[in-house]
Amino acid sequence: MQAAERLCSTRRFHEVTMDDIATEAGVAKGTLYGYFPDKEELFFQTIAAGIEDLCQVLRQKASATMAFPARLADTCHRISTFYQQRRTLLRMIQTEDARLSSCTGAHHHRWLTLRKGLQSALAELMSEGVADGNLRPDSSPLVLASILMGMLRARSHDMMDLDPGLRSDQMMVDLFLKGAQAGTETSRKKTGRSSGRRLP
Repeated sequence: MQAAERLCSTRRFHEVTMDDIATEAGVAKGTLYGYFPDKEELFFQTIAAGIEDLCQVLRQKASATMAFPARLADTCHRISTFYQQRRTLLRMIQTEDARLSSCTGAHHHRWLTLRKGLQSALAELMSEGVADGNLRPDSSPLVLASILMGMLRARSHDMMDLDPGLRSDQMMVDLFLKGAQAGTETSRKKTGRSSGRRLP
């Protein structure tokens, strides 16, 4: 599986063969087929293992003495670090998500189960935020977890050409907690609307 992930850093899924993976891993192709019936299953298991690695990262909670926004920022930083270290895995996840989300059958069900497991690992923190009044109580922690994960995936994949300050962990936390609507503390400072006065 590590060999498959390495090969995907330079090639697309359809360009990688079982022969290539066997050579990269230093095993006979027959050995691969002893564990995986086909390339699709090998790639699925590779992604599943990567998602479980990320779930382990999410289960490493920050100190309970930290305020919720700080805990959220710490979690965002750990997720971002994981994506930076496993950029190929992130691309594989996004490709698989696009492919299997529109499918039906066993693979689709397995994929949804994987996604829900990842959301559940982050939803524990969201539940704490709801309980202590930092997050709105009229939304599911799973939905909140999915929204934050989507923001972080987009930041890791689509925002690399932006100024680092515009895609920092703190910016992601601010956007998640306060939304994009003008009128937040940051917006008031930038527009000079602090304390109800306009700057000259």
